[in-house]
Amino acid sequence: MNEITCESRIERVVVYARGAVVTRRVTLPEALPGEAVELRIAGITALAEPGSLRALAKGEREVTAVKARVVIPRAPVKTGRLREQVRALELEKERLAREAAYLSWRRDWLGKINPEPRFARWAPHADPAARFGDALALGALVGDQTEALDERLRAIEAASEENQRRLAAAELAARQGTSGDRHGDQRAELGVSVLLGGGAGALAALEIDYVVTAARWWPGYTARLSAAATRASFGIEAFVAQASGEAWSGVKLAVSTADLASDVRLPELRSLRIGRTQAAPRKGYRPPPAGLEAMFEGHDRAVNQGDLERASGTDTGVVTRSPAFAAPEGAASHAPSGYGPPMLGSAPPPPPSYGGPPPGFGPPPAPPFPGHGMSSSMSGGAASASMSAPMPARSAKIDLKARLGKSAAREPMAEGALLRGSTMERAEPEPPPAAIEPDEAWLDFDALTIADALDPGNRGQRGRLARGSAGATSARIAAARRAIEALGAPVEARDPLETRGLFDHRYDAEGTADVPSNGVAHRVAIAAAEGEARPRFVAVPREAAEVYREAEVPNPFAAPLLSGPVEVFLDGALLTTSKLDFVDRGGLLRLGLGVEERLRVARNARVEEGSAGLLGGSTTVDHHVTIDVASSLGHLVTIDVIDRIPVTSDKDIEIKLVSAKPAATKLPPTDHDEPVRGGLTWKISVPPGGKQRIEITYRVTLPTKNELVGGNRRE
Repeated sequence: MNEITCESRIERVVVYARGAVVTRRVTLPEALPGEAVELRIAGITALAEPGSLRALAKGEREVTAVKARVVIPRAPVKTGRLREQVRALELEKERLAREAAYLSWRRDWLGKINPEPRFARWAPHADPAARFGDALALGALVGDQTEALDERLRAIEAASEENQRRLAAAELAARQGTSGDRHGDQRAELGVSVLLGGGAGALAALEIDYVVTAARWWPGYTARLSAAATRASFGIEAFVAQASGEAWSGVKLAVSTADLASDVRLPELRSLRIGRTQAAPRKGYRPPPAGLEAMFEGHDRAVNQGDLERASGTDTGVVTRSPAFAAPEGAASHAPSGYGPPMLGSAPPPPPSYGGPPPGFGPPPAPPFPGHGMSSSMSGGAASASMSAPMPARSAKIDLKARLGKSAAREPMAEGALLRGSTMERAEPEPPPAAIEPDEAWLDFDALTIADALDPGNRGQRGRLARGSAGATSARIAAARRAIEALGAPVEARDPLETRGLFDHRYDAEGTADVPSNGVAHRVAIAAAEGEARPRFVAVPREAAEVYREAEVPNPFAAPLLSGPVEVFLDGALLTTSKLDFVDRGGLLRLGLGVEERLRVARNARVEEGSAGLLGGSTTVDHHVTIDVASSLGHLVTIDVIDRIPVTSDKDIEIKLVSAKPAATKLPPTDHDEPVRGGLTWKISVPPGGKQRIEITYRVTLPTKNELVGGNRRE
């Protein structure tokens, strides 16, 4: 079959709530041979899921198979430039710290030296002047050494500060760099082979899809308003982070709120039936056939025969584990009948080939003949030797009864005993094969393997499928996925899994995007649209004596807007960063623009207490509230004023709105907030440079002998 090596590049990427699907376009040769051909595609990251590979051919040729295997580079692996720089700075930091610690210790040790010009027992008549001179000289020497150490410590401190700045810059560059700059170009990769069937047709295009799990995204938005907040340009953005091991450069990006894989099977409901017992429903799972060990009888005979030949000294020195092992003539006829199954795996070293009796069956072998250059070594009580010159083998016919002894020849060997090399050992009985439960893990066909027949630990499992353990590549994939999962979200950003609601949506980017593989969130523009905006002023004088400015913009997209941060620009300048709640298609989104300093609001209350009812049995507390709004703007504005009156669930207390001027309306609930009990709202128009007043009166009636907690005066 012809083999052709092709290049490929990443063309499209769809990032899901967790994970991503990468699409590569293969660069095909100008002409393909008519017979079957194998296209080898290199450069795919080793962190891709091998079982997710899919090939899509557009043309008259058919894809017959897709294979994938991890390719280890032959050249030594070299760390990327940025990683090497970070490592060098870390080593320099450690060296400076160690040197500073040693110099500090030496300086402290020198500081403990106290030269005193005292008499010594061995020199009672020394000259006092000489003693004082020696003490002064020693003090000067210690002072010079201490000054030199202080100078070096100051230099190390300056070098450490410079090293810390360089290390911080290098770590930042490493986090923001590409995967090649951090990990190098000589890395393990996934080699993909696409087999095309024969035919005379042409192949227009070939694409390969695969899944990488180390990817996620968060929504973000940008709103650009005009000076009067009458026009708005709204943009959808995404914070995309990926650590797939390959950079996404110039790709068509799309983000989706859906899961990468979801179970769409209908649940199996348990039913209660009255009547005859029915048979259990048949499933696709079938247990392994009985008598599977009979398939390995020839293999066991060949392996056992090879062990017998090495025990008898007729082995030629070549260990063969193949079922097609050709034993010398007559060796099989001397095999004892009571021997159990052979011990699979690595056999002990063969005995010396000069024909002596095997260890454990007779007297120790004679020393080797001189001049044959034989070397022996003892390990675990068994001797192994190799001859530099081949020795002629003896006859293949061996009298095992004579070697084993009469008693051993008369009595059959116990069950479970076996001949291993040239010694008899008692082996544990073969464990029964483990039951294979029908589980979804067995549907991962790429992880299924056939148990090794030569491994002693696989006795009873030969010929059966086994789930392979996670290798180094699987561990790297899991580590990258955990790093992306633990990545902190940007400010005010929320996970799409929490805010997507009951339906999923996909957002396709209008242009191309670049997302390096460094595990850092990168802001990518997805789509933009323009629409009309309506300025709005809101005041809640009960809470704050300020008027807030907002802009109401209808959702200009045919898609819902998830919760996330929104940056608001006014005339090209960043005004504020706020949080956007979920807005469905056709909904209305409100953007906060901060406080309007040219509008002021004041709220004042006056309380009057009286009596009512028969013989004054009730107390009434009238609250007169006035809200004054003043404007210094040069145009007419409409302000939404929000207030509320107290509410109660006590049947002995009555709260009634007596009057409101102008008339008030109940505060309607928003899409996500609960209704405000007792909430009132007004829409008032304030002329340029004018004022407007709102007057409300409500009455609280309660029994005379009772009093409200905190006092009857509620304002």
